[in-house]
Amino acid sequence: MNLLPNLVKISFLLLLLLVPEVVPAGIFSMKLDTRVAPAPGRLVAVSTVANNGEETVYNVSVTSSLASDTRRSDSLGDIPAGKRRKQRVEFNPESIKPGRYILVTRLDFHEQNGLPHRIYSFHPFRVDRKEPEKQESQGTLETKPKSGISGATETPGLSVSVEIPPVRRKAFGSTDIKMSLLLKNTQNAPLQPVFSLQLPDGVTADREEILLDMSPGEERREEMRLKADQSVRGGHPVSVLVRYETENEHDSRLLRTTLAVDENPIFLSGIVIAAIIMLIAVSVAAIFAFRRRSAGATGKSGT
Repeated sequence: MNLLPNLVKISFLLLLLLVPEVVPAGIFSMKLDTRVAPAPGRLVAVSTVANNGEETVYNVSVTSSLASDTRRSDSLGDIPAGKRRKQRVEFNPESIKPGRYILVTRLDFHEQNGLPHRIYSFHPFRVDRKEPEKQESQGTLETKPKSGISGATETPGLSVSVEIPPVRRKAFGSTDIKMSLLLKNTQNAPLQPVFSLQLPDGVTADREEILLDMSPGEERREEMRLKADQSVRGGHPVSVLVRYETENEHDSRLLRTTLAVDENPIFLSGIVIAAIIMLIAVSVAAIFAFRRRSAGATGKSGT
């Protein structure tokens, strides 16, 4: 029996296992628009989901969050290409204190191949004692600091900065990085700030929301561990929503940064070289084993 072909097949399978699998993502184009429509005695959030791509998207749902109130819509079903859906959510204004707010809307859906995706929309506005008014975005939304560089936001009673290093790709599995929040309570009263993370596709966190108790003047460093899978490429937005309330007022800020990914061609070349070396080693071992078996068979037939 000739074992060489089988050994060559095994070597080829080992080579395939050594090279990371790349699954191409489908092409989609989804748009999420959200607005706050003030009405007497009501606070209404209206979200419009539009499928501007060429393929149907599946299992569509919208989640709207305002302060500590989160509303998830019933399933909007599947949205064919070129179609749109609307979702309307009403919040009770009597439970909302005056101040600056950010309505966070998250769109969840699946591609035809089953891959899940998320898209976020942030709508800032102000609530006074009468009715909501549109808030200028520069008063609530912060600029986008680059990954690896601290970005900071100042609220009347809280100073926050964020540090997030770039992702350095591993050969297999996911890559862990540590994201840091540097905090300072700048007022002479206790605070209970809440920090919520909005993460891109393929990135998860051990804690996506943190509630802290901070004493007057206290400084603190909070760390969260992020995990990025092999599908994450290039730069991706990471948003941190900061909110807290005093006895009479609410304040929200959005700090946005970018999660960068170091694509190292030398690293990928090293994987290929290692795979080739192993393939050669397995092939040489297969040849020696074949020759030894053939020599043994010849010796037996000669006797």
